[in-house]
Amino acid sequence: MKKIIFYISVVAFCLQGCFGELDQKPWGVALEDEFYKTEEDAVLAINAAYSPMSWMQDAFNSNMAALDCSSDDTFKGGGHAGDQTGLTEFAQFRITSSNSILADRWKDAYQGIFRANKVIENVPGIDMDENLRNRIVGEAYFLRGYYYFELLVQFGGVIKVDRVLRPDEFNQSRSSRAEIIQLIEDDLTMAVDRLPKKSEYSASTELGRATKGAALAYLMKLNVMEKNWSAASKYAENIFALGEYELVADYGLIFQQAGEHCSESIFEVNYNENSIKGWGRGNPGSWTGVCFMPRAIRGTGFCQVDEGLVAAYEEGDPRKELTVYHHENTDYGTDLYFRKYSCAPYSDYPWPSNGPSHGANNTRLVRLADIYLMYAEAQYHLGNEGLAQEYVNMIRERARGGDDSLLPDVTATGEALLNAIYFERRIELAGEGLRFWDLVRTGRAATVLKDRGFVAGTHELRPIPNKDVILSNGAIEQNPGY
Repeated sequence: MKKIIFYISVVAFCLQGCFGELDQKPWGVALEDEFYKTEEDAVLAINAAYSPMSWMQDAFNSNMAALDCSSDDTFKGGGHAGDQTGLTEFAQFRITSSNSILADRWKDAYQGIFRANKVIENVPGIDMDENLRNRIVGEAYFLRGYYYFELLVQFGGVIKVDRVLRPDEFNQSRSSRAEIIQLIEDDLTMAVDRLPKKSEYSASTELGRATKGAALAYLMKLNVMEKNWSAASKYAENIFALGEYELVADYGLIFQQAGEHCSESIFEVNYNENSIKGWGRGNPGSWTGVCFMPRAIRGTGFCQVDEGLVAAYEEGDPRKELTVYHHENTDYGTDLYFRKYSCAPYSDYPWPSNGPSHGANNTRLVRLADIYLMYAEAQYHLGNEGLAQEYVNMIRERARGGDDSLLPDVTATGEALLNAIYFERRIELAGEGLRFWDLVRTGRAATVLKDRGFVAGTHELRPIPNKDVILSNGAIEQNPGY
């Protein structure tokens, strides 16, 4: 599904005046009471439910920016210290309820939830191929679970909307964190039961749709976040049992254009280079590659690599050069950039020829290495230290690239083993929008990020966008500390 199809609602104008009122339906207008009738309608509707995900994971709104700008791996960057105040707030832990990035992510998530709810309510009644109908409903459950997972990570308990609301129901109060967790688990479980495996999609053009493996991966992430180690291990083992995924031998290939939807990829967001006029929504391209590249070569220089991350690499680790590059810059920053989301000459992704927001860089959200390391963490907590070592060392073996003089196997036990797992996650997954999440969920943020302004009990979550609090007429309560 490399080319994203957008669902367009057209508003019909009522013609009055000298011609009087017209009773006939306007030509060329798709009315909802005429939609959800055919198989094609079902496909268009589910495609529409994916679109907000592409908005949420592009450039400033991506997890790399919206989360990891608050981590010790990422320096906010840009043209100067105050450039893009939303990112500056994240970097300095001076986050306001008027933060535009948070407002976008909140809005995009609920737009996706609304579209998924429309599919769940309407597609089961369409007379169409039963297998396709079942899959599309499974995709909708996955997407609703995904959007709620992203909301949970940033905001905690949010508004539970598991059906299409009537206009008189719009002022909903927040549900508890536990209720949202249960909704996510229920939705992803429904998705697992309905979705095909990655290899069962009939054409490469369908890659990027939700799969059984993707649903299991987010179930695992949810349970890791909640420290439900037995459940997390079960979901990981279900992923392994699919026989669909394996580590790519060349770590450097994963984030190249040639590495899209590779054997290690469990879920990623598709973008494609295009010539569609306009910027952002409505354009199926990505701005991420250009946004995070040096200003000296027409990038915008945001989300640079923090020098502390560079210093953390073990001597000779090949991943350092495959993750970080240096480019002299006269602007604000560290002069260090993430190669994982870059265009030529620092990757095989072409520089967008029709404007910076028209790039082809896919966003990788879950890959097998992430699952292996969470599995190692779960096994450690379950007392299976040997298995934890085994899965950490699979990652290190791939990283050393056949040079046995590099990156010796982890043999530590006890707390030293857990710290080795944490370290490996930082290095292996650097620049992938997971570092801040890892620090918060493991309780290390207050120590690691103290000098950056992190305050325990406040900065684990973000403030609810103020305009949504106001629009709710007091139904939504703000997160404590904001």
